[in-house]
Amino acid sequence: MEEELDATVMYAQEGRVSTLTIKELAYKHNGNYTCATTNDVATGSFSAILTVK
Repeated sequence: MEEELDATVMYAQEGRVSTLTIKELAYKHNGNYTCATTNDVATGSFSAILTVK
């Protein structure tokens, strides 16, 4: 089930750093998060598992 998040995504191109900030993090936010990107040259993705205790 996908849910709309009150979140902010930040990406720094030179440092190649992506940040996902979830406001009011709760147990219900546990799960697999994937960031996918596409441009004229390539596509890419990164997945991470978030565990809230």
